Amino acid sequence: DQTVQGELDLTTWHLRDHPVVKYRVGDVVRVTTRPCRCGEDTPRLTFVERTHEGFILAGMKLRYQTVLDALNRVAGDLSLLAITLSDLPESEGHTLMRINLPDRLAPLEGELLDVLKYEIFELDDLYQFGLVRFQLAFHAGETFDGRKARRVTDRRRYLGDEPSEDGEESSPEPTPGVS
Repeated sequence: DQTVQGELDLTTWHLRDHPVVKYRVGDVVRVTTRPCRCGEDTPRLTFVERTHEGFILAGMKLRYQTVLDALNRVAGDLSLLAITLSDLPESEGHTLMRINLPDRLAPLEGELLDVLKYEIFELDDLYQFGLVRFQLAFHAGETFDGRKARRVTDRRRYLGDEPSEDGEESSPEPTPGVS
């Protein structure tokens, strides 16, 4: 019995004239050869998560679920959040991670920020070295429709703090409420 997990690529050699080779589907899946309880002994494929629900900060890959699980230690029953990544001038930090949450969590803002800054191993060092800053935004519950919500949006341009050709800064202005 063997179980493996990874990103799913498809190859269609049976389409001889136009095969698709190593097409990335965008899903992380688990494949197991362990026999099913029903007696079926062919390998089974199980969906784990979408790869676009992960993101990279300063070379470290983070998962949406890691952030959700950590915030749930304070929030308790948080089932959905939206993460938006954008550039900041290097003097303020490399990336702004804005997290949209239901407004019922607004009273917990300080505790939620502490979780992001100090309790998620991958984010702790990035925050301490000024590579990421956090901003929480609270919205009415009905704006969180799980069917249409994009869990991670990356708006970074990966531009430095260099002035553009017209002499203006290429990075956005300092953002109020950034921690």
